[in-house]
Amino acid sequence: MYKCIEYKPGSLGKPSPALDIVILDENENELGPGVTGEIALKKRDGKIFGSFMGYKDEPEKTRKSLTENYFHTGDIAYYDKDGYFWFVGRNDDLINSAGYRIGPFEVESALMEHPAVVEVAVTSSPDEERGEVVKAFIVLKNFPSVRRIEISTD
Repeated sequence: MYKCIEYKPGSLGKPSPALDIVILDENENELGPGVTGEIALKKRDGKIFGSFMGYKDEPEKTRKSLTENYFHTGDIAYYDKDGYFWFVGRNDDLINSAGYRIGPFEVESALMEHPAVVEVAVTSSPDEERGEVVKAFIVLKNFPSVRRIEISTD
């Protein structure tokens, strides 16, 4: 964190001035404020400052991550009008349920808003009809009157 950059609670902050960080769509088009896409580092003179050159013994993964102009991080986010970045999830961490792509981070964030919830982890669980379904593991606060909470996806 830089002392000259103000902190905005909940955000990832602003990028280092040494890096060109952008948000891209699936066709490597740079997106504007408020539009969710993948965080990428833009190459300068064909290189990325301070970044690795590829994944050891994984040329296919390297090819997908290091394109001609960008290094794809796999992190999904957006930036606001003030240039602060906000994390949404991972592009390799999506749950595909009945054709819907569900980000565990969004589900976890919604569940954490319940006053009885201390901690939550969301994963997928196999389902014959839908391919995958959302499965949540929830730790509740010690409320004597709360033994369980019910959350419906219907």
